[in-house]
Amino acid sequence: MPTVADIDCVTDAVQLLATFAARPAGLVLIGIHRGKSRGTDAADEFLDRYPAAAVIVFGAVQDNHRLAAAAARGARGVMLWPDEADHALAGPGSFTAGRPTGRELRILWGFSQGFTHGAIGRELFLSEDTVKTHSRRLLDKLGARDRAHAVALGLRNGLVA
Repeated sequence: MPTVADIDCVTDAVQLLATFAARPAGLVLIGIHRGKSRGTDAADEFLDRYPAAAVIVFGAVQDNHRLAAAAARGARGVMLWPDEADHALAGPGSFTAGRPTGRELRILWGFSQGFTHGAIGRELFLSEDTVKTHSRRLLDKLGARDRAHAVALGLRNGLVA
């Protein structure tokens, strides 16, 4: 059974990059906070330098656009602060069948760029059939009729920047 050997906490991109270079981690969590660019900048710089690293970004519902942007850049997952996640799912503009996964958010970003399923697959190293499966799940979760409607809902709900 895997164990946690060491946990580091850093406060900015410079520390994050230096710490990871000295001791690469199996998982990196990066907080995105409203009104502060440090987390967003750290995520951008880290994902640029280490695109294969396992990164999960987290933040508040109001940070959806920043979280979605980090997912589009390569973060493998998105987490919402627990006390706000339940409120978001119950409030206006909530999704019909759950929150989109990080991969689904990357596919939504691909839709917003006008990419085909094949182009999205090449960008994410997925088969076209896998992209189509995630696309169907995304449309179901958003309650969207088609790709354009999904992008409109994504923009309205802060999932696409």
